[in-house]
Amino acid sequence: MKRVPDRAYHLVDLGAGGCDLPVWLLQHARKAGLTLRVTAVDCDPRIVDHAQRNHAGCEGLEIVCGNALDLPSFGTMDYVFGNHFLHHLTAEEAVTVLRQCTSCTDRGFLFNDLSRSHVSLFAFNLLARLAYRKSFALEDGLQSIRRGFRRNELYAYCEEAGVESPRCGRLVPGRIWLAGGSMCSALTPPKGRGIAGRRQM
Repeated sequence: MKRVPDRAYHLVDLGAGGCDLPVWLLQHARKAGLTLRVTAVDCDPRIVDHAQRNHAGCEGLEIVCGNALDLPSFGTMDYVFGNHFLHHLTAEEAVTVLRQCTSCTDRGFLFNDLSRSHVSLFAFNLLARLAYRKSFALEDGLQSIRRGFRRNELYAYCEEAGVESPRCGRLVPGRIWLAGGSMCSALTPPKGRGIAGRRQM
């Protein structure tokens, strides 16, 4: 956006939850002198109601209760973003979302999610038992990591969805990102690439 700062941009955030990240993005866009509009989408009416009450006065933010699998319904968009969103979908749904991201966005998409590994499971299990003990967050967190991704799996989804030249990489601790579209030119390419079906741990 900084390369072409004299136009308005539209970003759709899928699975936006409480809208912390959309609000953060809008604040940083304003500081950078950029015109950004964010459509924050979540399928849970309770979460949408909570977000609308907390961020009713946030300029540039529209919070809607909608289906992420119907991306075209949110209008013309430059970017699609999702934080810890993809692992809630089935493989077929993830491919549908990626296919729509490719056809609906002018500039591309970026998803940040959980990296599935034995190290992540062990570390979270150890720390969560100290922090949460009897809380539901312990089992929920372990289940989420088990539903996380490896790079070859995300590349396989992209191949099936027809995403050209996607980029994927890891972040510490236990995160993985996937990007597609023209915005990839600004991202660090991954080390190596593999195509394989998704495997269960």
